[in-house]
Amino acid sequence: MCANTERTSKKDEQQPGIGPRPRTFTDDELSRFLSVQQFGALSFVGRSGDPHLSTALYPWNPGKHVVRISATPHRLTVCRPRNAPQAALQAQRPDISTFAVAEGDAEISAVTAVLRRGPVEDSP
Repeated sequence: MCANTERTSKKDEQQPGIGPRPRTFTDDELSRFLSVQQFGALSFVGRSGDPHLSTALYPWNPGKHVVRISATPHRLTVCRPRNAPQAALQAQRPDISTFAVAEGDAEISAVTAVLRRGPVEDSP
């Protein structure tokens, strides 16, 4: 469900198709990766079939395998999942050679009028 690449030399970086192949993270590795990262790109497929990407700041809940992303009610990030819930979140390390893509169905929760600061606690 995700890819991780480690470059071994400058030569590998300069030649497309040369170097280590991406590998799949285990669920635990993905969970640890998403817990450390907090910034990524959220992706949906639009009605036309074109991809829609949105920059996202997210907290990861490893116990529930849930990513929470805030958005204003009339944004495409909120409207799109109502019609086609399939989504992907891409996160990467600062060196960009290690990244993960988590896929799943997006759910839209009720709009909140309460501004919270700090981590969000999930309801049981």
